[in-house]
Amino acid sequence: MENKRNKDFITAYLDNELKNQAELNNFKKELEKDPSLEFDLNAESLTKKMLTNKLRINNTPDNIKRKILKNLSIESIASKNKNALVSRIYSKRFITFSTVGIILLALLLLLINRPDQTYTNFSEQTGNNNMLVMARTYFEDFLVGKNNPQFNSNNLDEIKNFFKLQGVKYDIFIPEYNNYSLAGVSVLEHHGEKFAHQIYTDKNGNFIYIFQVHENYFKGDSIIRLTEDLMNYLRKGNKYISRQKNYIAVLKKKNENVLALVSNSPDADLPDNF
Repeated sequence: MENKRNKDFITAYLDNELKNQAELNNFKKELEKDPSLEFDLNAESLTKKMLTNKLRINNTPDNIKRKILKNLSIESIASKNKNALVSRIYSKRFITFSTVGIILLALLLLLINRPDQTYTNFSEQTGNNNMLVMARTYFEDFLVGKNNPQFNSNNLDEIKNFFKLQGVKYDIFIPEYNNYSLAGVSVLEHHGEKFAHQIYTDKNGNFIYIFQVHENYFKGDSIIRLTEDLMNYLRKGNKYISRQKNYIAVLKKKNENVLALVSNSPDADLPDNF
């Protein structure tokens, strides 16, 4: 009990709680009677000083206070917005709209990125007047030396002038291909009409042969034909792809002309705009 009383005296003394002179005098007398009490006093005093130094609290500067309050305010607003967004995301209306939007986006991407398709349900392209059949024949003749270019030039104006002088009655589209150069052109006659032909080659000796006809030649009882279903398909901006033997043939419409392109190049070497 005496030790508890002395402990309380030490704590009160160090905390400056002994305001009464009589209590101070009594505490000093206890220190004189019990030397160990002074040891306890010094030990507790040292402990308090150590704790005070460790846990010293400095006043926060005003500018720091303002930043803290501002950040707390921003976080509070962000938290509210986040909660509102979460609520919207899980609402039935938002889920419905989001699902529809994703479906529409997926359909749009499919339409934009769909690959060119080779349809096999068109009417068969047959007959000596069929443009696809004619283009294949012209290309095969060229490969065996029966259909050599009649005029060689890289000048577009010279080439167009050559076609006009040779009796071609329609404007010619002359495409440009990466890694392929225009090797020459020809004008061949079919049932008394003159038609344009172009030859491109690459460094590996592969060729792109183009047989080009104005769309007016497909009207009525024409001397050049394609089946009506295929012509309607080309008029919509599609291209028709077919393969035979060791080459590929493509039909497509450019401006007012129908182009039949035939090539023995590997697919990987064909230009993107073939």
